[in-house]
Amino acid sequence: MQSKDIKKLAHHTITGGAVNKAIAEFVLKNLSRADVKNYLFYLKKEIALRTVYVSSAQTLEVDDQKKLAEMFPGQDTRFETDNTLAAGIVIRTNDTIMDASLKGTIEATIEKLRN
Repeated sequence: MQSKDIKKLAHHTITGGAVNKAIAEFVLKNLSRADVKNYLFYLKKEIALRTVYVSSAQTLEVDDQKKLAEMFPGQDTRFETDNTLAAGIVIRTNDTIMDASLKGTIEATIEKLRN
C-alpha cells in the first residue's frame, strides 16, 4: 500500500474523538507488518495534531478546565498536574509550547544570563 493511502487511513481512523473500529480491523487484517508500522506512525501524528496537553502546578478547577478546552475547539484537551512547575501552566499543542510557568520563567532568565 502506498504511503499516501496509509496516511489517509490514519487520518480517518479517529472520528469524533474515538477510533473507527472498522478501519482499525481493516488495517490489522489487510496491511503488511511494514505498512502497519507506517500506519501507526501516521496515526500517532494524527492524534498529536488533535490533542492539547495542559500541565499545571496545581489541579485546575473544573471551570478553568472548561475555559481552557473551549480555547481549542475540536481538539482533545488533557490535563495533568506537574508539581515541578511551581506555579502557572504549560500548554502543548502539536509543535507549539506556551509556557506560562514559574519554572519556565526562571529557566529562561538563567539562559539569558548565561548568554
